[in-house]
Amino acid sequence: MNDISMFYKRDSHYQTLIQCIFYSQILINFVLAWAHFFTAKTSLIMPIALTILNFGGVMVERKKYDISIINVYFQAIFQLMSNYLSLNYFILLTQDFLPWNSFAGIMVTIIVFLLMYIPTVIIIWPNISGNIIRFLMSFLLMITIIPTFSFVISKTIISKNTVANVLSNSGFLDAVVFFILAIIVMHNWNFELPGYKLAKKTRPWILIVLFIICIWFLLQNSFGAGKNFFTSFYIFDFSGMHLTAKYILSGLEAGIAEETAFRYIFLTILLAILDRFRYKIFYSALISSLLFGLIHLTNISAGQDLSNTLIQVLAAFGIGMLFSSIYLYTGLFIWAVLMHSLIDILSFSQQGMLMTGKVDITYTAGMIMLVLIYLVIALYLLRQTYLREQNTWFN
Repeated sequence: MNDISMFYKRDSHYQTLIQCIFYSQILINFVLAWAHFFTAKTSLIMPIALTILNFGGVMVERKKYDISIINVYFQAIFQLMSNYLSLNYFILLTQDFLPWNSFAGIMVTIIVFLLMYIPTVIIIWPNISGNIIRFLMSFLLMITIIPTFSFVISKTIISKNTVANVLSNSGFLDAVVFFILAIIVMHNWNFELPGYKLAKKTRPWILIVLFIICIWFLLQNSFGAGKNFFTSFYIFDFSGMHLTAKYILSGLEAGIAEETAFRYIFLTILLAILDRFRYKIFYSALISSLLFGLIHLTNISAGQDLSNTLIQVLAAFGIGMLFSSIYLYTGLFIWAVLMHSLIDILSFSQQGMLMTGKVDITYTAGMIMLVLIYLVIALYLLRQTYLREQNTWFN
């Protein structure tokens, strides 16, 4: 990975400005919670609870009043939720006389959505200490942020806008926000930023082979044809490809969000947690990839059948190991993001958002063989990384 000079320091001249914005957000959240109560005639419990909980955010910032570290962890998530709830309340309160459904309204909504979480992660998240706690909180950050744009426009006039609906259904804006917040959070935890320069002593012939393998995988995964799974390794059919804006943005969402979580945040923190282990590179890649595979079990709730989901979990584990090893070996975070995005974009354009194919013995055997190929490549790259760096991070 590459070290980049700090773009924000807590003791810098920006601290006062960030504090003012943070306090202003808490005040705005308080006002909007009560305004929504009086106009929507909701339960009195909600605005009272939000008022008390928002005060906890002030306690975190003013450390001398903070009596519990639990409040820090709670506020790190609650303030994010409070922000998107307040934006939703504000749109609902003003949509009768402000043109939220216009181009300008949509753009204002997007800009506010992209920026409104930043003060919280700058003020509160640096107070989270301990790499294991940071690992767990990062997971909560991911599941908190990813669905939020759909909540922002829920039941508002914006939800009738075609562009806003595509952005909401794809989760693209959520992924961009998650990436921005991850950069700030990891930076303030003194971790290096995602690698963007080719790691030293990277062998050119390995890069060429990896590029060829990635191109072949894209073709096989999305366009593989033939009478069985094995013939899909070399027979391709491009006739069913159907690209849409939703598929493109959904693919980018998966590439940005999942790679940020599993190949940057989790992998980086795991390397720190396992720092004293000789083979920390192997263990970190393995654990992050197992988690990457298991998270695909959630596709069952989206309507995907169990057999296809289990196959997807297995494939995701193998791909996770491959992407982790490529990132660790090359130091290029963008490689994993582009590959992941292209895999999903092309796959969605061929077969939709969910796997629906028939899972038989031949298909299962072929997938196991494919995953074994990924693992062989991954273990070779991890070993090369280990030998090259002597179990240290990128220079």
